[in-house]
Amino acid sequence: MDSAIETEGELTGRVIGAAIAVHRELGPGFLESVYESALCVELDYLGIPYSRQVVVELGYRGRTVGEGRIDLVVDGCLVVELRRWRASCRSTKRRSCRTSRQRAIRWGF
Repeated sequence: MDSAIETEGELTGRVIGAAIAVHRELGPGFLESVYESALCVELDYLGIPYSRQVVVELGYRGRTVGEGRIDLVVDGCLVVELRRWRASCRSTKRRSCRTSRQRAIRWGF
């Protein structure tokens, strides 16, 4: 983790704050890609490191069986999957958790 960001809670709080700032500015109704780009601008502004559209190999019994994409990996340890409100559902949460496990990342939202 970046030395400027000391705890998981602090990082999570800063990322949630950034997402709220984007939502307040843009409001509802845009494509996920617009919110993702805006969140990256906000993270850059705040000096929070991230990787965008991270490709992860999906494994089963020691073999690669496919690949997935994570919208953002913040500071190498926090997975952020962006969803419009209507698209948000239980299956999205399950997919995010499975993808996080493949990267050995402990937490995400």
